[in-house]
Amino acid sequence: MDPVLPKSYGDLHVRNAPMAAGRISLDIEDSIPSVHEMPEGMVFHRGRRPWLAELVRQAGREKWPNTHNAPAE
Repeated sequence: MDPVLPKSYGDLHVRNAPMAAGRISLDIEDSIPSVHEMPEGMVFHRGRRPWLAELVRQAGREKWPNTHNAPAE
């Protein structure tokens, strides 16, 4: 997750937003995010999620590490 807003949008405060089995609070002040009240066992990681195509490529590399393409079925 990478909750970032341009400074021109101002600050954002979200309270009691559903997330997994609990609820979180999200604050963005001066384009700096902070997440509070994370459900137990969850960890906040900054950064964007890879595009779907990148995830598929990575999954194929793990399954067939010594080839460029998956074998034909």
